[in-house]
Amino acid sequence: MRKSMCLLFFLWIVFSSSVSAHTGLESSFPADGETVKKEVKEITMEFNTSIEKGSLFTLLDDNGIEVALEDIQLNDNKLVGTTSEPLKQGRYTVNWSIVGEDGHLIKGEYTFTVTQDNKGREDSSVTDEAKQESNELAATDKTEKETNQSSAIDKEGESKTNPSIVISIVTGFLLFAAVQTAVWLIRRGKK
Repeated sequence: MRKSMCLLFFLWIVFSSSVSAHTGLESSFPADGETVKKEVKEITMEFNTSIEKGSLFTLLDDNGIEVALEDIQLNDNKLVGTTSEPLKQGRYTVNWSIVGEDGHLIKGEYTFTVTQDNKGREDSSVTDEAKQESNELAATDKTEKETNQSSAIDKEGESKTNPSIVISIVTGFLLFAAVQTAVWLIRRGKK
């Protein structure tokens, strides 16, 4: 009986480890909170797993006005969008919405800042104090974004049950029932 329980526990561990995590943003250009001093015409995001058709993003300037994207391309785990003109000086927000390989819709956002580069020199209107303020603001935004994203993922997890978890649990119960039935039949045969 002890051996069968150990075997059942081992099988349950093996089958339950197949549960996959949600897809998340692994890296981007420009990066979250980055201040870019060169021309930006392309936004690139790389996710930690493949993403599906229907994944997209929008780019908003610091006034909340959407910046037109000429083209958005999806390639395995990358989402790339291009603008018709280089981005002007200012702060931008990328709102992304992707369909993960597990079929779940996942949303997120991040910000970056573009500064004008004048022949290798930074625009004189951007002082060290303004840079520090921008970095502090970016750090605060990043913390808020992470909190909101984590909360959204938790809420999504509460509302949707991952099919692989259900399959693992059902498989575990079936294996347990099969082992118990086999033990009962063996004991019955010995009497």
